[in-house]
Amino acid sequence: MKRLLIIFDSCRYDSFEMANTEIIEQLDFKKLKAYTNCAGTSPSFYNFMYWNRLPTISTYEKLPINPKMNYVDYLADKGVKVRIYTSLPTLSLVDKMVRHIAERCESYKLFDPLHSAQKMMEDAEKHLYDDNTYTIIWLGETHAPYFYGEGNLNISEIVARDKKWVDMHVYKKYGEHLTQKQYDYLHDQQISAVEFLCQIIYPYLKKYDGEIILTADHGESLGEMGRFGHGVCSHPVEREVPLLFRGFTK
Repeated sequence: MKRLLIIFDSCRYDSFEMANTEIIEQLDFKKLKAYTNCAGTSPSFYNFMYWNRLPTISTYEKLPINPKMNYVDYLADKGVKVRIYTSLPTLSLVDKMVRHIAERCESYKLFDPLHSAQKMMEDAEKHLYDDNTYTIIWLGETHAPYFYGEGNLNISEIVARDKKWVDMHVYKKYGEHLTQKQYDYLHDQQISAVEFLCQIIYPYLKKYDGEIILTADHGESLGEMGRFGHGVCSHPVEREVPLLFRGFTK
């Protein structure tokens, strides 16, 4: 096995469609609209690593690890080297399940600050082209506050009332304070973040000769039903995600 899974966190399907992604599409990806289980208090990371949706973090801390449900355990038991690169605070080793996954991985690296795609790709390249590997790269530029470079405004600056934007409950509060113009601005920010990430990952994907999956864990509400964020409503924009894949024979 040689497989690369890249996740654009919180990336709406329409954001990917509206972005200029020609540099990626020239690599002959098959492209679909996919639908994901919208995650709120249970990070979508769990949905990728486990066969089905888990309870909330606080509930999960009280449950035993079940290797039969765990995708990383399944791969590790077959001798596949799993390497995970991420920069999201919710995937820190504070959490019991993440600690367990990290122990079974060949390597598990949490980058700081939140948005460090270039550093992640450079580090991942050291073993990216090895055989018998499953590499997961979780990119945060498309996640609020939509940093994709230097000097960009973000949600914390638009809504200066509260900087705890990582808290999903705070997301719910934000909606009533944003104007449509601000929502449109945030949507443009996410579109720009998609384009930024495509430029960064392109040279690595071009050289990669294994199976590639490029997708998102969930979408994002940007004013729909008066909401901002994800895991806050059942609107399709939170469940519709891009899905691109290449190199699969079946």
